[in-house]
Amino acid sequence: MSAPRSLRTRLVLGLVLGTTSLLALNGYGIYAGVKRRLYNEFDGLLVEVLKSNLSAITRSVRPRTDPLRPAPAPFPELVERSEFALQVWIPSGRTAVKSEHLGEHSLPRLASDLEALSYDNIEVGALHFEALRLPDGSQGRALALYFSPPPPPTGRPPGAEAGQPGYELVLAQSTERLRETLAALSRLLVIAWATSSAGCAAILTWIVSRGLRPLGQLRQRIQTLDAEVLGQQIDLAQAPAELEPVVEQLNGLLARLHAAFDRERAFTSDAAHELRTPLSGLRSTLEVFLSRERDAVQAQEAAENCLAITLEMQALVETLLEMASAEGGNTNDELSVVDLDVLVRRNWERLDADVSGDHALTLDVDGDLQLTAAPSLLDRILSNLLQNARAHGDEGHPIEVSAHRQDGHVIISVTNQASEAPSNVAEHAFEAFWRADTARTAIGRHAGLGLPLCRRLATRMGASLEAHYTYGRFTTTLTLREGDNPDRA
Repeated sequence: MSAPRSLRTRLVLGLVLGTTSLLALNGYGIYAGVKRRLYNEFDGLLVEVLKSNLSAITRSVRPRTDPLRPAPAPFPELVERSEFALQVWIPSGRTAVKSEHLGEHSLPRLASDLEALSYDNIEVGALHFEALRLPDGSQGRALALYFSPPPPPTGRPPGAEAGQPGYELVLAQSTERLRETLAALSRLLVIAWATSSAGCAAILTWIVSRGLRPLGQLRQRIQTLDAEVLGQQIDLAQAPAELEPVVEQLNGLLARLHAAFDRERAFTSDAAHELRTPLSGLRSTLEVFLSRERDAVQAQEAAENCLAITLEMQALVETLLEMASAEGGNTNDELSVVDLDVLVRRNWERLDADVSGDHALTLDVDGDLQLTAAPSLLDRILSNLLQNARAHGDEGHPIEVSAHRQDGHVIISVTNQASEAPSNVAEHAFEAFWRADTARTAIGRHAGLGLPLCRRLATRMGASLEAHYTYGRFTTTLTLREGDNPDRA
């Protein structure tokens, strides 16, 4: 049987089971305590009866010192009392004293295996008590004693057996009334347990339902949320302290979702604007070409313009796909040892061969600086950082690249002179489609996607990428922890 899924049901069942179990244990404890007390009092009564009659019993079983003197009669009071059953055996095994109402029946000999006690040194702790069934079929409890009576008066004949140990005594009494009392007590306790359990179940159900009411309010509040109202905060009046952290985390999640939706809307809008420019150029070129007949040279020129626009659009789409791939973790991040000096020079040579420009490279890398990283990710980051520095750096100024170890980290910096950049360039450098020049005249690799892509790749590697702009110099700093693995989440 599977556990109930409802929290309310689980709480109610758990509390009811726990409460009823405690009530049952308390009832059992009360019953056991009362039972023990009653049986102790019952045993105490048997002991008192024995003590008050032991002297008369020993006189009855003691051998006669004068053969001509008649034997003393058994103690009549105890023998004749029907609520007690008494039987005494002498060492020979013959019954010396027995209650009259036993008739031909006998009590079991319970004292034969006990240690013999002196008549004048009988302690309650040395007595043996045992439950038994009386000859009339009722349940009873017996006191058993193995003792030696006091010696007879002086002048007894030699060889008499008086004073020798070996007298067995069993004194029993019916426990039917005691059992009836305990049965009545047990019924009363069961009734009290049942009514108390039912009352506790009703009260606990009400308490749990009232206590879980804020959860229902929270559920109703969450049901009203959609993409248009994610910015609203959940506010529960008089929410319990245990629920406040949940509400705080939900509000934080809603705020992050709202920001993510806003970024998605802005990204979609910016991507549409970026694609609209080349599409408009492509359409205009084709409309002009089709407006009248063209010769082969004009057709070739129009085709080349359309191809250039298409290549720019392809570059933009590829960059967008690369950003989505980095965001989703679909990148090759296998680790290997990377030589930073070799990696930086290779990227610069590749860039220098593809793009013309009046820039030089100043490289300051610690000797034999190697680290364990994902080569493909690190190569893509350095390539974009160098492209960004060359595309936006002032002509005639070198691009400075440095890499050093510091406090267990490897810090890579790329710096270029950007005297005409706005003062807030570092604040917006990692925003998708943001450019210092707001005119949308460049697309593809210069559409404001290079640095956002680098930051996403750096995050994928477990690294950080920051930007700083000071005194006309723009610097991007990549910080990696030595020996860190990429985040494979």
